[in-house]
Amino acid sequence: MGRMQTVEEAAKELSAATDSLVDGIGRLTDADARGPSLLPGWTRGHVLTHLARNADGGTRLLGWARTGIPSYEYESVAARAEAIEAGAGRPVVVLLADVSAASAAFAEAVAVMPPDAWQHQVTWTTGQQSRMRSGNATRCPTQSRD
Repeated sequence: MGRMQTVEEAAKELSAATDSLVDGIGRLTDADARGPSLLPGWTRGHVLTHLARNADGGTRLLGWARTGIPSYEYESVAARAEAIEAGAGRPVVVLLADVSAASAAFAEAVAVMPPDAWQHQVTWTTGQQSRMRSGNATRCPTQSRD
């Protein structure tokens, strides 16, 4: 197994991926955003709303790890589904602004994390607990589930 990715490396990788995503969203039309995605039952608008709400959830969990004040990823699984459904049909310009703002807030939350805060435990929507530690860019750029 290779070495764990540093927070800085993960944040840089996430920034490049976000830039590419935002560029791609900017080329969509409203009809494209309402079109089907590769996820069954979800339009591209659903996927983009999910990415924005997931960034918001990650930002809240990073805040919890940083401050010690409990927060939540999503209030509940049902609230997650409702938020995604509610945002899916918005115009592409609104989806783009949402993804951009949520991604920027998440990047800022990563940037201000003190090194020791990555070891703090948080609770995910499903009840699973884990520490926010560097090395896994698949969800939060620094989240690893124990």
